[in-house]
Amino acid sequence: MDAGDAEEQLAAASARALEVMLVTHGHKFPEDVWGLISDELRNVMKRAEPTWIFFALPPEDEGEPAPDSPAGSPPKLSLSPRTIDSAALNLTSPRQPSLLSMYPGVVATLGFTFATNFPPKVITVEEVEAQRVPSRTHLAVLLALQRVAGNVLASRRKENLSLSVGHARSLLSCLRESYLFARKVNDEVQLRRYLQRVGWRYGMTVPSSSELPSLLPQEVLGKQQYLHVLFTVLVRSVDNAQVAPIGEQEEARKYMARLVQETLEEYLAWTGVSAQYIDETEMPADAHQRVESFTPLLVATLQELAAFDSTEVSLRLSELFSSTNFFYLTLQLQRHMPWLYPLLTDLVMVPNAEVRVALSSVFSRAVRQLLPPM
Repeated sequence: MDAGDAEEQLAAASARALEVMLVTHGHKFPEDVWGLISDELRNVMKRAEPTWIFFALPPEDEGEPAPDSPAGSPPKLSLSPRTIDSAALNLTSPRQPSLLSMYPGVVATLGFTFATNFPPKVITVEEVEAQRVPSRTHLAVLLALQRVAGNVLASRRKENLSLSVGHARSLLSCLRESYLFARKVNDEVQLRRYLQRVGWRYGMTVPSSSELPSLLPQEVLGKQQYLHVLFTVLVRSVDNAQVAPIGEQEEARKYMARLVQETLEEYLAWTGVSAQYIDETEMPADAHQRVESFTPLLVATLQELAAFDSTEVSLRLSELFSSTNFFYLTLQLQRHMPWLYPLLTDLVMVPNAEVRVALSSVFSRAVRQLLPPM
């Protein structure tokens, strides 16, 4: 149940304070403490996700909602059997992080207490009915923790945090799962219509409009933080197998290219600039709402691309030409040109000032360096 605006602001402020503490003083923490912190971040993020939401629809009918009756009574909705099977994967709560057992001394020193037995908790019908709609406070915490996870993972290389490779990968996977879960909710239009009728107004760009409630804020921020971490991995080479194992950059490059291409193609299709990127039957009914929500993500992505080959330019000239960083970064961007350049040129037609400013930076600071000399 919603704890109210005061609790929502307090929860977000607490997460923000945690973020500042971890990023500012995290370099002082030993690896075992970072393991405990990472486990708890993942545990709280998972518990903040309203996975029960897929069981909120009335089960009487299937398929599309019936038209409203003359009396104005809401139509009955349900999930299809296929959707129910898919949603059943989210039925249980997360397990206690197994790695906590590795740090009994840290747990005792910090005074933390955890349940010794933590079996998966099955969500009951009564609990779903009691929740009714997702808690704004929980969703605010999820947003804040997405930002915490992203900044911690990015700072791991910048500030040499003692976060192990295993814990870093686990936290990055949790960040990815958070925006995938949000996307799954956003694609369930029937569910969002039902939540709108019962009074949920979260995730709307214009609260007084007829837009559907959504988890677009969580999808957008999750993707933005995930991409930021991947770009950080690509532009900051570390000659330390314990910090950056062999193959990490290649894996980051693969996920970065996939998500950037998907984001640009969807945005172009939703704006109507290049509809060929999405099948007509897959065009969402809330395309305009998604465009409004995804614009900050698109701008942030273009800014990352613009800085992709200029991050190290601030190095002294001697350092620049005594290393391969500059040429390596330029090559990184160049290898993506076959699929990236057509998308960038299509973005020129998007009628948004912020997008055009960010796009001009990509062309002037990045693509220009890839052109042959005159």
